[in-house]
Amino acid sequence: MDFSIEYVSERIYHPRSKEYFQEVISSYSNGNYRSALVMLYSVAICDLLYKVTDLKELYNDPTAISIMSEIEDLQKANPKSSEWETKLVEFVEARTSLINNAEKQHIENLRLHRHLSAHPVINENYILHKPNKETVRAHIRNILESVLIKTPLLSKKITNELLEDLSRLDGAMLDDLQLKRYLETKYLKHFVSEVESKVFRDLWKIVFKLENSEASQYRAINFRALKIMYERNHVNLLKQINEEKNYYSDVTLGDPIEYLIGFLVQYHGVYNALNDACKALVERTVSDNRNLFISAWFLYDDLNQHLDRVIPLMASEPGNYIEPNRIKDLLVIAEDQGLQTKVYELNIVIFGKSYNFDQTDYNYSNFIKPFIQNFNRENMLNLLNVANNNSQIYWDDRSRKREEAREIKQFADQVLGEGFDYAQYSRYI
Repeated sequence: MDFSIEYVSERIYHPRSKEYFQEVISSYSNGNYRSALVMLYSVAICDLLYKVTDLKELYNDPTAISIMSEIEDLQKANPKSSEWETKLVEFVEARTSLINNAEKQHIENLRLHRHLSAHPVINENYILHKPNKETVRAHIRNILESVLIKTPLLSKKITNELLEDLSRLDGAMLDDLQLKRYLETKYLKHFVSEVESKVFRDLWKIVFKLENSEASQYRAINFRALKIMYERNHVNLLKQINEEKNYYSDVTLGDPIEYLIGFLVQYHGVYNALNDACKALVERTVSDNRNLFISAWFLYDDLNQHLDRVIPLMASEPGNYIEPNRIKDLLVIAEDQGLQTKVYELNIVIFGKSYNFDQTDYNYSNFIKPFIQNFNRENMLNLLNVANNNSQIYWDDRSRKREEAREIKQFADQVLGEGFDYAQYSRYI
């Protein structure tokens, strides 16, 4: 899709900048390219000034306070000099993350062309300098993308701003889509690559390393934010993890490493980017916890290999209390690989290992009932078999037994046919 000045200009953050930018568009559209450049430079400088002022007044940002103090001193010392404009650009690039070095160069290039347009040199033929349409359009695009459409929330304190915001959102009960939309609108779409890299790096440490009270209290919502960031730019962020392998492998046992394992379940490729010491901690943690073990498919080449290991192991052990989210995580992966029915086999094994009435009710509600409508013939026969061979499932004294049996029979009839002979499953059906 071709770049549209009018379309992108609607995203200009500051209302005054958006208003002044209309003069740039008007001059450009009417072929007044010299005027367009002069006004564009003024808008760029004003926009930086507005944003630094916002950081100072709205967020009490110490960096912004110091920048504004120095700019005001320069203006007072020499009111007729434009030196403060150059210094403003330098300060913003050096002390904040609002613009990077390449974007600073865009502004400096514009300033040079602006000077030629505002103070033209008459050449030997006495013809004034006139920039061409393509040059002006390139400057407009560069300034829009580098400066005007960004929010002021891009100082080097952005991680703290984001964390404070996430702590306020923690009790708002936003679902993942709502949280993603909020973060995308307020933060992520305005990040330059350096800011994105820094915030992701900081969040990683907070979620997977720190154990102070604040980190623990907000670990869950910070974890969700970290996943949202990774999903929107996983190629570059995985490269970053690989390049700083030791930093990203420095994790803490307990809740932090369990959250890391949850991250690895969803983003399989990250495991191979960690160093061997971290992998050893992950493997040890997984081996000691059946809930983590069930979902840790990243330890294998693919989900099929993982299930080939997990299903017989779970069948050979006494019943374990399994968290439903572990199966949900696997099913998300299984849907992409066409392995849902194999995950259902794991569900059936978990149900079949129920060791008392309460666990039977729990396992049925979480691992059978939500998925039974998708069971194939093999799944259904295995379900009938485990139900018929575990007294904690088929015993008539269990209050919910008859209701579950009727429900299973209803779905079994659909899969096996109404003429199917249930004689061998008579203890349950």
